[in-house]
Amino acid sequence: GSASTTVTVGNTAPAVTIAGPAGGGLFDFGDAVPFQVSVTDPEDGATTGDGGVDDVALSGSGRYVRVYGTQRATQWGYSLWDLNVYGANDLALGRPVTVSSVEPNSPHSGANAVDGNPATRWGSAYSDPQWIVVDLGSARSVNRVRLNWETAYGRAYQIQTSPDNATWTTVYSTITGDGGVDDLAVTGTGRYVRVYGTQRGTQWGYSLWDLGVYGA
Repeated sequence: GSASTTVTVGNTAPAVTIAGPAGGGLFDFGDAVPFQVSVTDPEDGATTGDGGVDDVALSGSGRYVRVYGTQRATQWGYSLWDLNVYGANDLALGRPVTVSSVEPNSPHSGANAVDGNPATRWGSAYSDPQWIVVDLGSARSVNRVRLNWETAYGRAYQIQTSPDNATWTTVYSTITGDGGVDDLAVTGTGRYVRVYGTQRGTQWGYSLWDLGVYGA
């Protein structure tokens, strides 16, 4: 049999590891011999790990998912606070958005938070409260909301759902937000999802690189 993988020509040679069959195994002529070979290539397009939160978009299928480390970044081993695997699509991607305000004289419109472009963002006016609402198109069950804050983050905010963009149910609330990425497990149902900020974390407004909504 045969197998193939694609590697990119670079300055570092790919590392090939034969995991099976185990050394010393005996086989008769004509036997089918199962084998397992792994190839890692530093120039295969993977990013250089720098710790913190790695939120990685990928495509694939399988029963098992493996994180396979080939080079530690410290003298210690590998250590994960959390490993999450998500298969659902972002329900908010490209959906209509309304916002309480846009930062004056800026291009930071609300649609930027759901356009899938990591270089664009929504930015609000420099006051409280502020909000952003995404219309999912129909009532959906929501189990995860992911907020990727720019420097201007929400210290206190709620995640809310609504069937009609008028009556709201709070599915998550915090008064101790610290910016960065907030990946939140929630339980709720609604056509509309709102991030409602009541206290800014900086002197600026509220600003999101990305607002992701996941569920069914």
